Formats: sequence, C-alpha cells, structure tokens
Amino acid sequence: MSNGYEKLIRKYEQYKRDLPDILEDRVLDETAAELERKVRKRIFTDGLDSDGNIIGQNYSTKPTTVKKEVFIKPSAFNGKKTMKLQYGYKELRDIQGLKTDKVNLNYSGELKNKLRVARSQKTIVIGIVDRKNTEKAQSLEKKYQTQIFAFSEKEIQDHFKNIVKKLRKVQKEYFYGG
Repeated sequence: MSNGYEKLIRKYEQYKRDLPDILEDRVLDETAAELERKVRKRIFTDGLDSDGNIIGQNYSTKPTTVKKEVFIKPSAFNGKKTMKLQYGYKELRDIQGLKTDKVNLNYSGELKNKLRVARSQKTIVIGIVDRKNTEKAQSLEKKYQTQIFAFSEKEIQDHFKNIVKKLRKVQKEYFYGG
C-alpha cells in the first residue's frame, strides 16, 4: 500500500538534480538580462550614475574642431577635412539630432552595446565585454567624478527580489505544472 511518500520523495530527488540547471537557465539568465536592461536605461537613457544622480548637467560648449570620422551621422558633417564647432561637443551632438538636455553617454551606441550579460562556464557576469570600452567607461567615470557603471543599491536589491520571485514561479511550475 502506497501512502504517496514515494512519489513525493522521487519528485524532490528529481528537483534536487534539476535545480542547478533551473537556477542557471530559468532564473539567473532571465534576471541578469532584466538587470542589464535596467542599468542600460539608467545610464544611456536617463543619464543617471550609480547613486541615482544626473551624470552631468550639460555637455561641453568649449569651441573645438572635429574630423568627419567623429560624426556618427556623416550627413551632418559640413566641412572639408575638419569642421569648427563654436559650441563644442554639445553642438556636435545637436547637429546630429542627439539629446543635449543632460549627459546620457549615448553617442554611437558602441559602449551601450558592449554592456552585456556574459557567461563564463557556470558564472554569469554583467559588464563591458571589451578593453576599449572598459577604458572608455573608466575615463567617463573619471571625467564626471562619479561611479556610473557600478550597480546601484536599489538595482542590487531589486535584482535579489526578482531572483526570489522568479524562483518561486519556477518552483510552482515545476511542482504544480503552472
């Protein structure tokens, strides 16, 4: 006569075997991707540092001369070999249709695209995936004298809450089928 314990024990034993894959594939991958999206939005759209403060109030208006290669939208370039910009970097952004109301670090999109979730064996890392853009990020933090690419305390706490929420959902699906 079976009292149901055997079925329950088998289900728990299978769950223990499946748990590492569940954590990695269904919980950590998805919550890391969500954290990455939030960090990208904070930095490249909202223009906020890791403490939630504006990275910078405005772009430089110091006159400068730039080469065509600097333009992400070459059609905005009106010079021969160089173009004199009376209002500096702010003008460079403005004539290319980029926002200038606050610093948001989004210019060509390269730095933003290099901020990714990366996997190294059983480790999931969120960060900048190449040396050039790592150095660019460090230079920007030095320039603006603030941490920009570190996770904020709120992002960390929200991430942990999302892990717990996702794990509960996955467990419910695992044991109850939905």
